[in-house]
Amino acid sequence: MTGGEPVEHFISPACNAIATAVTETSMIDTSSTHPPAGEHYRTQPEKTRIDIVLQAVARSRLGGWLFVHVFPVLDRRLIPLSHGRLKVAMGQPILLLHTRGARSGQPRATPLLYTPDGDAFIVVASKAGAQHHPAWYYNLRAHPDDIAIEYAGARVPVRARVADGAERARLWARVNDNYNGYDTYQTRATGRTIPIIVLQKLGSGGGRSGARLGSTG
Repeated sequence: MTGGEPVEHFISPACNAIATAVTETSMIDTSSTHPPAGEHYRTQPEKTRIDIVLQAVARSRLGGWLFVHVFPVLDRRLIPLSHGRLKVAMGQPILLLHTRGARSGQPRATPLLYTPDGDAFIVVASKAGAQHHPAWYYNLRAHPDDIAIEYAGARVPVRARVADGAERARLWARVNDNYNGYDTYQTRATGRTIPIIVLQKLGSGGGRSGARLGSTG
């Protein structure tokens, strides 16, 4: 890799080739345009040995860096090309969050681990415990009416809000049951409370508490 060239410049062609090959061999069913609200996640007692190792890697500073800066480049290509069947963390619930850049207004796609909660998709703005919120969080706040998620081969418009109070406490326990690194990230993110974002399909689950993104606070 030469200086100044982004990781994506080198990874994207390989991802395209892999996903195309899988699709062409009919391993992917592209017929579903209305997937269920979410998928089950493996709770901590249900985790496999591979899950446990991956969690330990992701909790480390190096692993966190890889999951923030390198693996999303892979998933950003693999997920749409394979209709959600291929991703770095196979077997884990991953979605693509579609937003517009807070300053540029340009389309952005961010792969995120999510935790299903009824008809909602719960994502955590952890950035592996960085001191600042991830860019996608600011994108949501700048353009709260132009948000979609992509999962199981379908793109679905959603609305977003920040969980607070008792709901946040409940969801914090739930997301840590899905991936047990968030407590580590919160300790690492001194001075920053990591936001929990509730994503819901338009027209579903109204009336819950929490600050709608784009509002003050």
